[in-house]
Amino acid sequence: MELKKVVKFAKTRILKMTRKKTFTLFLIIFTFCLSGFGQYQLYINEFLASNSTTNVDSDFSAFSDWIEIYNAEDFDVDLSGYFLTDDLTNPEKWQIPQGVQIPPKSYLVFWADKEDIADSCLHTNFKISAGGEEIGLYSKTGGLIDSKTFGGQATDVSCGRKPDGNSGWLYFSQPTPGTANTTTGYPSLTFSSTPEFSHQGGMYGSPLQLTLSSTPSNAPIYYTTDGSRPGENSLQYSSPIPINDITVIRARVFETGKLPGNIITHSFIINSSVELPVFSIVTNPGFLWGEEMGIYV
Repeated sequence: MELKKVVKFAKTRILKMTRKKTFTLFLIIFTFCLSGFGQYQLYINEFLASNSTTNVDSDFSAFSDWIEIYNAEDFDVDLSGYFLTDDLTNPEKWQIPQGVQIPPKSYLVFWADKEDIADSCLHTNFKISAGGEEIGLYSKTGGLIDSKTFGGQATDVSCGRKPDGNSGWLYFSQPTPGTANTTTGYPSLTFSSTPEFSHQGGMYGSPLQLTLSSTPSNAPIYYTTDGSRPGENSLQYSSPIPINDITVIRARVFETGKLPGNIITHSFIINSSVELPVFSIVTNPGFLWGEEMGIYV
């Protein structure tokens, strides 16, 4: 009878020890997952290394380079103490300030302008080179979360993942800082041709019919008359454009599978008699009348 009690006691102790060890092992694995590789689903989702007219930094009223981080988790992620760098051999180049969070399925833009402040926006202590370099996002313990090494970039053309957080990278002629990468993406920095104008901009004594053409001849041409940049939602050229008054035409070719070509701009001044020299300044209306950047700011 005493032997049976001893055996039962031994079995109970072994079972308790096994459960305890299993629980301890679970805690170790869980802690490792939270503190090590793959801590959160955070991605360098898009960047622009040469910003000329895309979007303006409200803190400095300047067109600066930027990096966008995407949080693919279903919960807020606190980035306090994390690091961004443009040199993977120097992971702790710029530390993200305290209190910076990304909501679930959301985006956060960092200005890579070397200003190194956290005002209404976030500004790193480095710039990214349009000639090509690297970007890295590191945890507060120095673990690599995501990185991107890239070659030469084009002005106002961003590079990003599509869909967001995906492994594939594309080029965007319509960057989407702070939002999903839903605009048309292109596999390489291959550009469409430039449109040909039948008349050069200038002063004319009578109305004219403006013809636009492209190579190849079937490539769509989109144009605007308000100074804005032509896009695929702009007017598509199909027949000669009547120029009867002062008119600004900005046109761009969109070949299939290629980035849109250079924007060609011509100003036409009709039936205006002046003795002084005349010049035309054309810009996006938002840059002239906008609340963040314009003549009244």
